[in-house]
Amino acid sequence: MTGENLVDIETAALEAEAAAIELPGQPPADQAAPSAAPVDQGAALEPTLEDLQRGAQNFIAGAEFLVNALSDGIAPNWAVTIDERRQLAGSVAMALAAWFPDERIPVKWLVLLQVAGSAWAIVTARRDPGSGKIMALRLPKPAATSAAQPAASSPAGNAAAGSGFTTAT
Repeated sequence: MTGENLVDIETAALEAEAAAIELPGQPPADQAAPSAAPVDQGAALEPTLEDLQRGAQNFIAGAEFLVNALSDGIAPNWAVTIDERRQLAGSVAMALAAWFPDERIPVKWLVLLQVAGSAWAIVTARRDPGSGKIMALRLPKPAATSAAQPAASSPAGNAAAGSGFTTAT
């Protein structure tokens, strides 16, 4: 039995069966397909300027928010004017319409935008409104202790504070 092929494949029968299968959207095998002029696939994929302008209208609110946040956060000292912001937001909206013509931003991009937005809010909150520079880190001051209550850093204070740590004296 070594080296013998136990499976007998009738290739002629398989080819006849495959030819008889009708695929959706194709005419039956006994009918000729209608001839059509060749289509330039590249031309159909490129949106026109009018398509981009229409699509940009759906992105303009988000683009304005983005431009305002970036203008205020990155370059507050540049004093970007309202007209400059509108022009930049319009350009950003056109770019978004070109990149996402179906007006759906994939989830993997949305979550990255959410991460960036959260980080941006943290940085913006720490900027000095007058200079635009990030303020120095300010640690909270320790709470004042009274003479009646020992400091928490002492062994007696640790026990009083309920830390559970005591030291032998």
